[in-house]
Amino acid sequence: ETRSNSQVAREIQLALPCELSCEAKIALVSDYVNIQFVSRGMVADVAWHDLAEKNGHVHVMLTTREIDGCGFDRKVRAWNDKALLVTWRREWALIQNRYLAAEDLDIRVDDRSHADRGITLIPLHLGRRAYEAHAEGLAVELDLLDAYEADKAHNAALLAAQPAVVAAVLTQTQSTFTHQDVAYFLNRYIDDRECFQGVFMAALQDPSVVRVGVNRCGVDRYSTIEMLKLENRLFQDALSLQL
Repeated sequence: ETRSNSQVAREIQLALPCELSCEAKIALVSDYVNIQFVSRGMVADVAWHDLAEKNGHVHVMLTTREIDGCGFDRKVRAWNDKALLVTWRREWALIQNRYLAAEDLDIRVDDRSHADRGITLIPLHLGRRAYEAHAEGLAVELDLLDAYEADKAHNAALLAAQPAVVAAVLTQTQSTFTHQDVAYFLNRYIDDRECFQGVFMAALQDPSVVRVGVNRCGVDRYSTIEMLKLENRLFQDALSLQL
């Protein structure tokens, strides 16, 4: 590079589905990186973080220049195109869903934003270091923390007023859910114990929610009337194709 402010690399962060085994996660990332980046002529350096944890993710450092038989070649400006970033985001969701389906897991990844999915909850992200510092009572940038707490309070109030949102959001990525799924979902948005318990019970008792049986471990599973109607339509369509 000839300029002091030249871009020499780009970083992509990928959140890993915690439902997969460590071996499957490694295969998933390897497939995705080879298909989307290496095949285009990039060199990819993958750093694994918390592979066996729920917060498992990877940092992928990518070169900005093509690699040929003689080494680094020209910079490829098209790799900075926003449309390509959208493609990478979509393809990451698709390949995760293929791996989840291969493991017979009833959960899918949706790469669309909350707004595009019709979800009125505000996405929350404080960052792991800031979150841990906040949890330990250490100093966190006030503007960042104030915004985070305001968004979390908004979401808690919305869920308390509209508990049906819980099942509606959960069934966008999985056909059924357990009470553990509800608790895990609410834990992201609600800190107050009394509010948490109230929304938890209201979400499971909402008229839109129905108990559909138990899973392999004997845990109750739930779905929504809308989801059951959709599955019935799909079943009828499949029958009609066989006639």
